[in-house]
Amino acid sequence: MMVTVLLSVCASMDLDLIPAGTKVIVPATLPGTRRLAMIKDDDAAWTSPSSPTSITLEFPTPVTARRLALTFQGGFVATSIVISAEEELGKVYPEDVNRRQVFDITPTEMRRLRLEMPGSTDNQGRITVYRVELLE
Repeated sequence: MMVTVLLSVCASMDLDLIPAGTKVIVPATLPGTRRLAMIKDDDAAWTSPSSPTSITLEFPTPVTARRLALTFQGGFVATSIVISAEEELGKVYPEDVNRRQVFDITPTEMRRLRLEMPGSTDNQGRITVYRVELLE
């Protein structure tokens, strides 16, 4: 079951380029977790019930970013992520840690961003994301 959630972005000290009104689309959500894969509240998270999984962001206006920041729950981290818009922007390999990780991506104007996560550090394949940010 695909879940679509409308994101309301709060003001932040970060230079997060994700505009208000961005839609977050995930294939499934583990019961008891929030459907928002991208949120400014470090106490809330989205967890996939298994991998492979993906997160798709659909922007109301075009966005151009040079970096992608992700915060995972340690032990529930994607082993790799294919980042794409209209074309592939890169592949990254997050560390299995709780802290924010920033990755360079190919700068391109996009209306949609997709993060494909084929595997997890969790032995049951779950992935927990606290925050997704696009940065200059």
